[in-house]
Amino acid sequence: MKNFGYKNTIYLLIASVLTFLLLSKCKPVEYNVPKTPVIKLLELSQLKDSFGIDSVIKYNLSFTDGDGDLGLGNSDTQSPFRFGEPYFSNLRVILSYQDASNNWIEGSEDSLFLYQRIENVTPKGKYKSLKGNIQTFVRARPTPFFSHRKIKLKFILIDRSLNQSNIIETGEISLKHEL
Repeated sequence: MKNFGYKNTIYLLIASVLTFLLLSKCKPVEYNVPKTPVIKLLELSQLKDSFGIDSVIKYNLSFTDGDGDLGLGNSDTQSPFRFGEPYFSNLRVILSYQDASNNWIEGSEDSLFLYQRIENVTPKGKYKSLKGNIQTFVRARPTPFFSHRKIKLKFILIDRSLNQSNIIETGEISLKHEL
């Protein structure tokens, strides 16, 4: 077995001190982004069942939020986040469909409710700025009688201060509901 040696011990000690000094100067990154959420659509895909019929639409959004007050926890049950109130859901997914006359009709909240409640993702510590992705799904046929073959989706993310993000709208999505 070789002797480690005096020189190697000094090199190791110097490397350890330099590593400690470098790590002690590291801070979490504070993103220079606005306090209002900003979203971007990264991916949209349709998933089909075993018969080739559209089952769900998967989407992936990226987001930034400067003050990190994004998402709702289980304890967020008081107004305006109470069930049945406008801000119970913090990710609004609005479906528009093309009618028989080729007009685009925005589905009403009570008939085509696709909103979702995203969990609290506020980081602990001093720096609250957030960057991340949300990947989730909506049903391609939101009600049993929904038969529209062309739809569009709009996405809006809302933080706990009730700041609304930019609106992202997809292009036309063609759906297959039957064989």
